Formats: sequence, structure tokens, C-alpha cells
Amino acid sequence: MSFGQTNFRKMSWGDSVEDLKKTYPEATFEKGSEGELDIFVQEGNLIGIEVFIAYVFYENELVAGTYMPTLTGYANSKDRLRDFYSISNRLNEKYTMEREDNWVDTTYKDDPNSLDHAIATGDVILVEMGEAGDTKIIHNLSKGEHYLIYGSTKWVEIKKREQKDDF
Repeated sequence: MSFGQTNFRKMSWGDSVEDLKKTYPEATFEKGSEGELDIFVQEGNLIGIEVFIAYVFYENELVAGTYMPTLTGYANSKDRLRDFYSISNRLNEKYTMEREDNWVDTTYKDDPNSLDHAIATGDVILVEMGEAGDTKIIHNLSKGEHYLIYGSTKWVEIKKREQKDDF
């Protein structure tokens, strides 16, 4: 199915769970689910940052992959912000990423030295997005989470349908 192109960690959109196990025969995965999605998670490393790596399947087809830095190793939100920028710099070397931060409270918006505090209090959600072929890339840092998602066109459709169903 891949024709030599991979979309997420040696895997291509549409690959099966069996393909994942063949690609990573030594890996141990925790299996979970979220709605219609089956999720296989392993621990790993992304540019020196300890992360959980999630492979997301819909009807036994890979539709997304996610990196989620483990939050336990951080002393404070400055460390989390540092890792956000480390990942952001690497993404911007490879892709055209657009920042679309979401300010809930703009008190610290014009004070870059207080950005870590704004994150810690939930005043801002840092978001950058990009695309690579048929892959949507979303990088997010907020008070309670930090993730990097690579999503297929099918994943985007599923997420839109879920949002529509929420209303």
C-alpha cells in the first residue's frame, strides 16, 4: 500500500495492526481505544525527549500517529516550553508550520518572558499546524498536555465527524 513512502515512523496510512507488529516485532504496545479508534502505545524518544508514541487505527487502518512527551519528568512549565520549541524548531526545518496560538486570557500575550506562566495557568494554548502531502501535522502545548500529531486525510474526516456529532 505504501509504494515506498512512509507517513509515520516506518508506517504508511492504511497499514494494518499486523503491519505495525511486523515493523516493530520487539516492541511492547499498550492497547486502548477512543470511540471508533484503536490505539497502540509504546514508550520512545523524540529528539532526546521521552515520549509515548501512539499509532491510531480506524477499521484496522493506520490513520494517525502521535508523540506525547511524558509530563512526569518536567520540573516546571519552562522545561515543557523548552521541549515545545525543540520540537517546533525541528518541524520548521522540515515543513512549513503556521502558529495559531489560542489565548484564553491575554494578560501575558505581549510579555514573552511570561509565556511559561501563561501556559501553566491555562491562559494560552500554543498551536502550530502544517501539511506534508496527505498528512496534517498539529503540534500543541497547553496546561495539561503536549502532543504532536501526524494525521491522514481519513483521520481529519473522523475528527470532523466527531466534532459534528458533539453538537
